[in-house]
Order: sequence, then C-alpha cells, then structure tokens
Amino acid sequence: SVATFFFFFLYFIAGLLVPIKIGKKTSSEIGDATNELLYTTTMSSKSIVTGKFLCGSVIILMLYSALVPFLSLTLFMGGVDLRILFLLVIYSFLLSNLGVIWQIYLAMWIGSSAGETSSTVNTVMGSVFHLGCWIGSVTFANSLMTDYSYRSGTANFWGIVAVFILAYIFTGGMLFGSTVSRLEPETSNRMYNIRFIASIVWIIGTVVTICIGFDALAGWTVCVFLVLMILSLNIYSEPDYYSQRIISEIPDSMYNRFCKFPFFTGVVNGLVWIALMVTLTAAVALGGTVLFLKHNDF
Repeated sequence: SVATFFFFFLYFIAGLLVPIKIGKKTSSEIGDATNELLYTTTMSSKSIVTGKFLCGSVIILMLYSALVPFLSLTLFMGGVDLRILFLLVIYSFLLSNLGVIWQIYLAMWIGSSAGETSSTVNTVMGSVFHLGCWIGSVTFANSLMTDYSYRSGTANFWGIVAVFILAYIFTGGMLFGSTVSRLEPETSNRMYNIRFIASIVWIIGTVVTICIGFDALAGWTVCVFLVLMILSLNIYSEPDYYSQRIISEIPDSMYNRFCKFPFFTGVVNGLVWIALMVTLTAAVALGGTVLFLKHNDF
C-alpha cells in the first residue's frame, strides 16, 4: 500500500542510514585520537554524549517533518486509521533514536579498545546488529498495520503506546548511561546510578505490562533481555578491583553492603546484577505464560 511504501522509505533513511552515519563519524573521531581532547574540556561527559545524540535526533526529526505529511495523505484514501498512523510514527521515531544512541555506544565501546581498527569494526558489527533489529522492527510495524486496521481499530491503543515509551526509556537510558560511563574516570563508581535507575524502570515497566496484557509483557521481556545482552559488552571494561573512591562509598553496614553490591561498579558486581535481572525477568515471564495458558484453557 501507499502507507507501507512511505513508512518503509522514511524508516530506511531515519532508522538505518542516519544512525550508522552518526556512529561511523563518532568512531572515526576516536580512531583519529581526537577523543583525547575530551579529557581537557570543561564539558561534562553527559553533555558530550547528549550533543552527539541530539545531532542525529535533529536530523531524524527533520526527515519526519518532511515525509510524514506525505504519509498522512493515505488517510484521505482510507488506507490507514489515524491512530495506527500515529502509533507507527511514534514507534519508528523512537526506534530511530535508539539506533543513534546504539551506534554512539558501540563506537565508544569499541573505539577505546580497538585503536585504529575501531571505525571498521564499528561499521561491520554495529551495522549487522542494527540491520537485524531494523528488519525485526519493520516486520513488527507491518503486523501492527495488519492487526489494527481501520475497521478493527485499536482496542488497547494507549497501552501499546505506553509499552513503546517504557521500552524506549529503559533501552535508551541504559545505552546513554553506559556511553557516558565510557568517558568517566575508571576509578569512579560510574555504574551505580545507572543500574539503580534501570532497576526502578524495570519494576515500573514490568508492573505496567502485566496490567496491559500478555502480549505487552512478552514484548517487554524481549526488550529487557536485549538490553541485558547489549550491556554485557560493557562489563569487561569495569575494574576487577575497588578503587579508593569506590571503597569510600561502600556502606559500613553488612546489610546495606550486601543489598547494594550488584549496583557498584565492578566486573563481579555487573555479572551479579545482570544475573538477578535475568532471573527475575524469566520468573515473571514464566508466571505470565502459565497464567495465560490457564486463562485460555490450554
């Protein structure tokens, strides 16, 4: 259909080409050793990564401003419902921005350890992984247009929008925080706030998706596992011993020390945190599957 063609054309440029270009530029800067200037600037690490991210986000926003009006013309042809058009635009825009922060994250992660080959490695690895996610997201978008047609409507429209936004906050926030941590001193407790906030967002997202339904819970579970798989790449860069700065932040109480252990920066700490997240997510997903099967008398 006309709507499918315009959506594919828009998402191909904004969701695939722009993020890869941003990631390649970032990787080239690191490969040319210009990233050493970052340690002499008065700008914070968060401001540096935010500037790179907003650069790609603004370009994507300009593309949407130019092409979405043409996509909306299909409304007059009766080919797509207004709500599903809004849903696809929000979905693809968020996924496109996730592609940008993913490419920046991968450039930072590889560039700090790969040296001169960082640009090539980033382009190959990042593009292949990104292409797989892009194909999967296009397939999902097409299924949305099929399942929620103009006649059937969207029975749980705002619930789906809430899941998209929560998934974006969780995935994008973790990638952004991990990217910023690459520019922080290795002796700092740089992952503490990231893991703590991610745990809170995980609790909120899990509760919301359980209230929405099994489909939302399944999508949220896939998102969580994908994020944990990506963040496992970042663990090796964490120190295997505590610095004096980290030791000074460890609570004196044995109970608080035990509870906060998974959140502190460190290889073992990171593995424990990911193991806990995987176990809890799998338990919730398994419980949701059992309840779904019983409800449908399988």
